[in-house]
Amino acid sequence: MSNLDQKTQNLMGIFANIIEHIPHEQLNELVQASLQDSADKKAIHPSKNQWGQIYNNDYVVMQNRMLHAISHLTLNERRLVLMLATVVRGAVELNPTQKTFIITAEEFGTMFEIPQKRQYETLESVSKSLHGKVFYFWDFEANAKQAQITKKGKRVAEVGVSWVGKATYRHGEGKVELLLIDDVIEMLCIFDKHNTFTKHKKEWVSKLGAYGIILLQQIVAADHSDNVYKDEKGQIIDPYLRTVNYTIEFLRNKFDCVNTYPAFSDFKRYVLDKAIKDIHQHTPYRIEYKKVSEKRQVVSLDFTFKNTEAIVPKQVEDKDKDKIINWSNFKMTTKQLAMFADKIAAATGDNAEKVAERLSDVCRQERYVERLQELGFKPSAWYDDEEVKAMQAAHKQRQTLRQYERLKQQEREEAEKQAAEAAERERQQTLIKMGWFDAVMKYEALDADAKAAVQQAYISRLDSTDAGVAKSKFALAKRLRIRETATAIDDHQTFIDVINLL
Repeated sequence: MSNLDQKTQNLMGIFANIIEHIPHEQLNELVQASLQDSADKKAIHPSKNQWGQIYNNDYVVMQNRMLHAISHLTLNERRLVLMLATVVRGAVELNPTQKTFIITAEEFGTMFEIPQKRQYETLESVSKSLHGKVFYFWDFEANAKQAQITKKGKRVAEVGVSWVGKATYRHGEGKVELLLIDDVIEMLCIFDKHNTFTKHKKEWVSKLGAYGIILLQQIVAADHSDNVYKDEKGQIIDPYLRTVNYTIEFLRNKFDCVNTYPAFSDFKRYVLDKAIKDIHQHTPYRIEYKKVSEKRQVVSLDFTFKNTEAIVPKQVEDKDKDKIINWSNFKMTTKQLAMFADKIAAATGDNAEKVAERLSDVCRQERYVERLQELGFKPSAWYDDEEVKAMQAAHKQRQTLRQYERLKQQEREEAEKQAAEAAERERQQTLIKMGWFDAVMKYEALDADAKAAVQQAYISRLDSTDAGVAKSKFALAKRLRIRETATAIDDHQTFIDVINLL
């Protein structure tokens, strides 16, 4: 046996002797801690796209299992998960064993346009509420509750997962540290045929409301070539047009409206149509739907939709231009602007110059698309990328200015409110010092004749103008059966002097 082997044997003997003297319970805790430490250091490697790169921070990407669960969160909770979807991927690419991720109030507020004075409290509140929630998921493709049951009638195994393992809000630093378990990290990083996923731009969801985010996710999840729309003859009339059917039961679950808006007309008006309007305003998707009824009851909806951003007009042959129309970032000539602005203004009552200004702005022209379609206009020219970026920058600047003005207005209103409250407190203190409330109690204890005498004595001490006003106020108070001291007395000191003479 070599000297090295002898040393190894001696060390092993020493360790064995130490372990023998450790109590069994303590030894078990050490082993479990070691296993836990090993598990905490599990490396996760984000999936890469077709170019061998991870999706950058401009995209929100997550597995569909998480996509199904996210719809039952509040708006700000959902926003926090969406932001994690852009942060975790890049962080894990640099450090595959990273489990704790930092979100700052400023980043969170900027992404979702939350006023600066509310950013800190909002992030703290949402980190706490999300920390207390779990979600369950199962693998399924269909969109009804029956999908939870296997063909043999057995329930699919469900898995419960905590959204956040530990949340630490750093007071004074404006940030929160979120510890995520491996399952959540993998749902934000691992994307392949075994872990189906949905991808959309961060700028889309940052401006959407709760219903808009939910519907957009379902639409984006269905936006693939397998769902291309075909006419009654089975012909593809538009390669960019997609279709998908969702049951009402599924949609109500997704929108968390199982027990609200029981009438379909209300569900349509306050949920579906509101979500579609939101999506049209902030994303390039255009959506329509038709009702599918059974026994006079709406059971599902056939959605048809198109991502207009995916359309490249310059690559479309002339013969197909009538079939594929891109209503995003379209350009109009001076003559077209004047003509259609006049027609739209006449129909809506808007100012024609304002309509023309909006039609020539890519950020505001969408509101008139339906009107233009009715009037027969078809885009034939589009703004280039630089023009679009310039308009978007100007639009953002206008929004920032409006937000600033709203904040200033809120500050002015708050200041006025505080000033009014301070003035009222000062007035009350003055009245107390004058003995007003003692005078009121004495007056209220009098009978009707004595009160009338006090009123007459009070009026007689006023000048003619004030006396006339006081008479009218006393008469009105009597007719309305309200206290004269609350409405008819303007000169408090004179009234107190009259009472004190009793």
